[in-house]
Amino acid sequence: MITFKAQSDAENTIRDATELVAQVPAWLQADHDQLTAKVLRHPERAEIAAPVQEQLIVELYSK
Repeated sequence: MITFKAQSDAENTIRDATELVAQVPAWLQADHDQLTAKVLRHPERAEIAAPVQEQLIVELYSK
């Protein structure tokens, strides 16, 4: 579980960022009011929308 302290310096930034999120992925549970999140399970690759080429990462770190 991820939580943030109330009245922390990052609270306003986090609240602004959570307002931009229209949909929470199925593998994540988020409570925008309490500023908490819980990872319910490992996501499948198809559920991640980031344009990442895993093979390039493997090649970079294998050098």
